Amino acid sequence: IGANVSLSTMWSSNFKAAETGEAQSMSISSISISNEISGVNVGASSWVSKNLRDEYSEFNFGDLSLSASKTHSIFGLTNGSSRVSVNIATSKASREMKNLYSSIGHTLAVPFKLVGNIGGSVSLTNMFHIYKYETDIFGGSNIRNQHALGLSLGAPIVESISVFASARVTKSFTHSNVANDSFYLGAGLSGSWKKLNLTIGYENADSLLMPNGTSTNLNLFDLETSSFYISTGISF
Repeated sequence: IGANVSLSTMWSSNFKAAETGEAQSMSISSISISNEISGVNVGASSWVSKNLRDEYSEFNFGDLSLSASKTHSIFGLTNGSSRVSVNIATSKASREMKNLYSSIGHTLAVPFKLVGNIGGSVSLTNMFHIYKYETDIFGGSNIRNQHALGLSLGAPIVESISVFASARVTKSFTHSNVANDSFYLGAGLSGSWKKLNLTIGYENADSLLMPNGTSTNLNLFDLETSSFYISTGISF
């Protein structure tokens, strides 16, 4: 069986005004290769990015990600999938700024079906990061391990076009065992035509709690922490 190759390009931008100095606009192009070997889907992927708002910015190469996934039974009750990933710090940001060697993770995903054509999955992800030092070059504490609980939903609207939404809560720990809770919310439209695909989405990510440590910071339409993106891709 031949390998599957996917190429994609994503443009993303936040909603901050240019005069604030915090406006961002990024272009990210990625390539992934996968193949099924003895019932296990193995793959490799990487990416390159560029800051579109900085005319002097260079292309930044991302980390190399290796993965293996397999569908299996969960305690004989239902079917799910496990994915093991190893991220190798090949990017300048990871190696020289974060002092990262690699990251190792496992994701368990359990699909479900609601009513009609609405379906989704619940996922549990655990990540462990291996650093050269406990802090980055700016003195900030590096994240040692992360545990995330995710939920995704999707439903077709018309032929080849569907709507999707996802949510994730992540608890992170530094080497000093300081915990931090964060959230991610996303929604959008995706379409596929033969080997081409197009996705338009909105996402929001921030700390789950306010600085006082008790009040919830969850706000779906907070433009200060949100971004908009368009992604196109081809598979062959």
